[in-house]
Amino acid sequence: MKWDLYGTDRKDIILADLGPKNLECDLRRYQEYLGDDFGVSELLMLIDIKAKAAIAEAINDAPEFLIHQLCSALDARGYGLGDTSCAIDHVAEAIENLAAD
Repeated sequence: MKWDLYGTDRKDIILADLGPKNLECDLRRYQEYLGDDFGVSELLMLIDIKAKAAIAEAINDAPEFLIHQLCSALDARGYGLGDTSCAIDHVAEAIENLAAD
């Protein structure tokens, strides 16, 4: 996984896969392998499963991603340790608020 993709970068990659030409190619590949009975609804179910797997992966990778981003911030010019510890405090507070709800 490429950790340095940010918000819209990841979204753009996912949305590109959902373009009509890509979907048509995917449908034809599955039909070649599984037969002509494999249709658009089956393809959409697979896309739904892949999306849920991507969400689960992102949730699972969140702690490592956070640590990576904080370490990257420490390495960045002009970003001090105080700023990073403050960011960690904000993240901890947000997690506590979520857990309380």
